[in-house]
Amino acid sequence: MKLIERSENSNKTEMTRREPKRAASGAGSKIGQLNSLPLVSLIEIPWARKGTILACLLVSGILGWAAIMVWPRTYVSHAELLFQVGRESVALDPSATTGQTMVLQRSQEEDINSALQILQSRRVLELVVDELGADSIMDGTLPSSGPPISESTLKRVRSIVRNMVDSVVAVTGLRDDLSNRELAVMELVGSVEFEAPKKSSVVTVEATSKTPEMAQAIAESVVKNFQALHRESTRTHGSLGFFSSQTEIATKRLEEAQERKRQFLSDRKAVSLEAKHEVLKQQIAAIELDSLIAKRDLEQAEAKSRQLETEISNQEDVTLGAEQNTAGTTWAALRQRVNELELREVKEAVMYNDGNPKLKATRQELEGARQIMADFQANDQRDTNLVANPLKQKLQEELKLNDSNIAGLRAAIDLRESQLLQLKTEVDGLLDDTNKLAEIEMDIAQFSESLRTLRSKQEEARVIEEMQVGGVTSVNQFQPATFVERPISPNKKLLMAGFLLMGLTLGVGLTYYREFNSGTFRSAELAGQQLVSPLLGEIHEQSVLRQRTSLLDRVRSSSELLNICQLILPEVVARSSDEIPRTNGISLGVIGMDRGDGASTLALALASVSSEELQMPTTLVEADRTGRTISVEFGLNGVPGLVELAQGKTDLSGCIQAACRQSLSVVGNSASARNNDRNSVTPEELAVALRNIQQATDLTIVDLPSVSSLDKAIVLAQRLDYLVVVIQSGKTQIDAVNRYLRGLQNSDVAVLGVVLNKAKRSWLKNVLKVR
Repeated sequence: MKLIERSENSNKTEMTRREPKRAASGAGSKIGQLNSLPLVSLIEIPWARKGTILACLLVSGILGWAAIMVWPRTYVSHAELLFQVGRESVALDPSATTGQTMVLQRSQEEDINSALQILQSRRVLELVVDELGADSIMDGTLPSSGPPISESTLKRVRSIVRNMVDSVVAVTGLRDDLSNRELAVMELVGSVEFEAPKKSSVVTVEATSKTPEMAQAIAESVVKNFQALHRESTRTHGSLGFFSSQTEIATKRLEEAQERKRQFLSDRKAVSLEAKHEVLKQQIAAIELDSLIAKRDLEQAEAKSRQLETEISNQEDVTLGAEQNTAGTTWAALRQRVNELELREVKEAVMYNDGNPKLKATRQELEGARQIMADFQANDQRDTNLVANPLKQKLQEELKLNDSNIAGLRAAIDLRESQLLQLKTEVDGLLDDTNKLAEIEMDIAQFSESLRTLRSKQEEARVIEEMQVGGVTSVNQFQPATFVERPISPNKKLLMAGFLLMGLTLGVGLTYYREFNSGTFRSAELAGQQLVSPLLGEIHEQSVLRQRTSLLDRVRSSSELLNICQLILPEVVARSSDEIPRTNGISLGVIGMDRGDGASTLALALASVSSEELQMPTTLVEADRTGRTISVEFGLNGVPGLVELAQGKTDLSGCIQAACRQSLSVVGNSASARNNDRNSVTPEELAVALRNIQQATDLTIVDLPSVSSLDKAIVLAQRLDYLVVVIQSGKTQIDAVNRYLRGLQNSDVAVLGVVLNKAKRSWLKNVLKVR
C-alpha cells in the first residue's frame, strides 16, 4: 500500500494523512461500515471467517441427519383410471323415456368432470373408512392377521404425546370432540388427491399414508368404491321391478282384449267378419244380377203382352168350323208350369227354412199359377156351331202364358228386392260389428305394442342389473394401485440440502454479524475508516516470517515489512528536519496493543532499514521486558540493559551493544531474565535512561511493552518523539485503539499512525487483480 507521495514544490517526503471517517454510533455505524466497504472486502468476509460457516454447516448437517432419522415417513400409491365410451355416456336409463331409448351423446369432459365429482365426494371416503377401519387409517397401518407387533419406543412416545396434546386441546375447548370415523374421513381428505390432465381421458388417484401397505389399500379401496358408486349412480333404482310389474299389467290387458274378440266373434257365429262380409257382398251381387235379369225379362214380357193384345184386338172372335177343343193346349201348358213350381218348392223347402225369401217367392208364384189354372177350368167351354178363331185363341193363350210369366217375374223382382233389403240390413249390422271389432283389435294392437315396449325395457333393465351385479363398467382401471416401498417424504436430499442451506445462510449471516459487531480490525479498509489516526499500512501473514531462522533474516526477507519501514523512516526524518535544531537524536517508539501484535518485529525491521539503507546511527532499545524478543535475537540475556541503566548500575557503554553492523547498536532490557522486580524502576527513570541513549545516537528505536500488559507503557510512550502503534488483524479492539490514541493526543509524542499486522491476504483481489 503506497502511503508516501512526493510534493512537486518540495524535495522532502510527506506522509499522506487520511482522515478517518467518523461513523455514527449504534446501528447506523454498522450500516455505514457495510456500505463504505468495497464489494471485494464484503465478499471476502465469509472466507475470512470460514470456520464459523463450517461449524454452522456441521451443526446443520447433524440436525438434518437427526431430522431425517425422526421425520415420519410418507408413502404414496398411484392408481389410474381410463374412461371409455359406455352405456353410462351414450344412452339413457330405460325409465327415462316411454318410447324407444334415445341416444344422448355427452362430451368426454363432462364424463370426467362428473367422475371427479363422484371421486371427491364424501361418500367415497366414508366407504373407504368403513372398509379399512377408522383406527387403521388414523394409525396408517393395516391390521395384522398374525400376532400383534409391539410398537417401537418412538411410536409409543409419539402416541403418548399426541394423546396428551389432544386431551389438553379438548379440555380447553379449542377443538370439538369428534369421533374416530370423522377424524379418519378428515385424514383421507388430505391424503387422497386426484388429477385429470386436459385433453386426456385418464384420471390418476394418489393416496398417501404412513406405510406403503396402507397407501396401496387406500388407493384400491377408493377406486373400488368409486366404480361401485359410479355404476350405481348411472342407473335408476327400481327400474327392473317397475317394468316387470307394468309388463304383467299389460299382459293381462292384452289377454282380456283378445278374449273380448273371441267372445264377440262367437256371439255372431263367424270366424271373421271379413269372410262374412265377403259372402254378403257376393249374395248382394248375385241378387242384384238376378233382379236386373228379372226386370229385363219383365220388360220384354210386358212388351210382348202389349203386342199380343194388339194382335188379338185385330182378330175375329169366332169362325165357322168343326167342333174343337179350345183349351187342350193351354191346359197342358198351365199344368206343366204348376208341376215345375211344385217341384221347385219341394227342393227349396228342403234347403231353406220357412222364412227364407226365396222359398216364399216360389210359393207365391206357385199359388199364382194354381189360381190361373183354376180360372181357366171355370171358363172352359166347347162350341159346336161356331168355331172360335184359332189364331185369336192361340194369341190369347200365348197372352195368358205371358201374363203368367209377367206375374212370376214381378214376384221374383219383389222377392229379389226383399232379399236385397234384408242383405243390406245385415251389411249395416255387419259394419257396426266391424267398427266394434276394429276398436277391439285396436286395443289389442295398442296393448301388444305397449307389452313389446315394456318387455324390451324390462330386458334392458335386467341387463343393466346384471351388469351392475357383474361389475361391468366403462371405467377401466388399467393401472392398479402401486406398492412403492420408497417413501416420498421426507425427501432426504432436499431435506439435507435445506438444512445445509440453512446452515450456510446462518453461517454467512453470523460471519457478517460477527464482523461488524466484533469491534476488531480485519482489513485495511475497515481500519482506515474507524481509526482516529492514519493507517500507515498493512502486513499480511507471510510464510517467510514463520521460518525457523533468525528474526533479523526473516525481517530482511519480508518485502512488505521493509516497505512499511521505508515509508515510516523518511517521514520521521522529514518531520525532524522541520523542527528546531535538536541537541540529541530522534526517538521512535513502536508499541502494540496486545502481546503478539508484532511490535518487536517492526522495531527490529525499522532499526535494520535505518542502519543499513539510510546509514543512520541507530540504537534499538528493548523496553518490553515480558517479550524480550530483541534480547533473544541478539543474545543479550544476562547483559546489562535499560533497567540497569535506569537504576544506575551501568553506564551507556555497558548497556549499548554493537550489532552486526557498526551503525546499529542494541540495548537489551535487563540482565535478569525474571520479572519479579519489574516494578523497581519507575517510568520516569526509564525515560531518563532513554533520553541518555537518545543523546548518544541519531535514531533511537524503542520496542515498547504492549498497552494491555503494562500500565507504564502509556507513560513511557509519551516521553518519546514519535510513536507507531501496531495492531493485529481480527484481534485488536477498535475502541481500545481509539481510546489509547485519543489519550496520546494531549501528550508531546507525535503519533505517526497505525500499522495493521497479520492481515489476511485477499485471494479474491489476487484473482481479480484488484489493488
